[in-house]
Amino acid sequence: MRWRFLSLIIVLCGFTWTTPVIAQDANPSVVFDSREYQVIGNSVVESWRMSLPDMHREKLARPDRSHCSAIPDTSILQTRIGNKGTHPSQSEDYQKIAYIDSDSTYVQIVRASDLTPISRFDLPVRSEHWNYPLSVAWSPGGRDLLVGSLGGSSTSHYQDYWLLDTSSGKWQYAGGGNDALWSPDGTRILWSTPRELAPLGKIHVWVVHLMTLEVATLKGKALTTGVSLESNFAWCSTAMADMRAYFERSAGINTKLSGEWVMIRNVMTQKSIDGRAGTDHVLDDPEGIRTRDSNHSLEWVLSFDKPGNDISHMIITRNGELTFEKDYAGDAAWRYRCRLADKDHIVCLLSGHESGHGVVFRKVSSH
Repeated sequence: MRWRFLSLIIVLCGFTWTTPVIAQDANPSVVFDSREYQVIGNSVVESWRMSLPDMHREKLARPDRSHCSAIPDTSILQTRIGNKGTHPSQSEDYQKIAYIDSDSTYVQIVRASDLTPISRFDLPVRSEHWNYPLSVAWSPGGRDLLVGSLGGSSTSHYQDYWLLDTSSGKWQYAGGGNDALWSPDGTRILWSTPRELAPLGKIHVWVVHLMTLEVATLKGKALTTGVSLESNFAWCSTAMADMRAYFERSAGINTKLSGEWVMIRNVMTQKSIDGRAGTDHVLDDPEGIRTRDSNHSLEWVLSFDKPGNDISHMIITRNGELTFEKDYAGDAAWRYRCRLADKDHIVCLLSGHESGHGVVFRKVSSH
């Protein structure tokens, strides 16, 4: 990264950040779609929410998934590690990346900021439940990895899931399923069962159910039964909802962030955004919005609505953080954590950067 510095340093006043304390939701619900087959008449897909541990089901007319988990997009991480490996996964605190090496022989863990190796673990020995790796996912606490291996037949694919304790290097076989998701507190894993043919009158239909695995005991529990096909499932937590509601109240996601923002100056801070007090200092471009810089076009445009061209896409993470990533012309991708300073300015600081560099954006349009 290259930064232009001016000798003038101006303190930006009034930029404060307080991270809300949200209680951990020990019993998140599961939202899913279900097609319950009928011998007579059409079968329809309906949405449901199941509370745990009582497994009470509630039909949803229009499910709100804004506070639900999802399998993350790892395309930016894959660009960062290049041909070193596959199936990258970033820890929830953004400090570590795990991936499978290019020869599919071990799990490599590196520091997210500069890809410095931290540790590596040999993959399980080829056996009935281990073929070759298909997925890697960090636990919310950042200790365990869930690694999936190809399993099943040509008509019923699934992954054989293994748990790796990165503190001890111990592998444990967890079971077979698809699209596994860690619970928000990291104590359980949700997945769908391999599809099976079940009789329905004079025909057979494909059936898929949901189950959870208790990580501490490796005991599985079926959440659904019957002649049905479950899909589009996710963990949904009141903690996630509370965190998103906080941002909607304090930052006005739906209105204040909508539109385009352009970079107007570089800043540095005594501390990256971590909930502790720190001062932001202007280092560059105190004159405001630039449309050109020497012979170059406008450097950055941010959009909360949609990316495009050199527009970086702001997102709200499942922890309620406002973030975006920027690829510096091949210099890997850097993650920024942002806060709304006022209705027209966003301060974004580079996560994990030792000198705490960041940028200020000004709103130029609304959608």
